[in-house]
Amino acid sequence: MGGDMAGAGWPTGAGWTWGAVALLLWQALVGVTIWLVLRAASRRSRDPGPRP
Repeated sequence: MGGDMAGAGWPTGAGWTWGAVALLLWQALVGVTIWLVLRAASRRSRDPGPRP
C-alpha cells in the first residue's frame, strides 16, 4: 500500500513542480517584456524627436 500511495502521489508532485516552473518562466517572460517596453518608451520620450 505504501508503494501504491507513493506511485499515485508521484504524478501530482511532478505536475506541481512543472506548474511552478512554468509559472516562474511565464512571470519572468512577462516581467522582461514589460521592462523592455517601459525602457523603450522612456527612452523614446526622453529623446527630443524631429519636432519643431
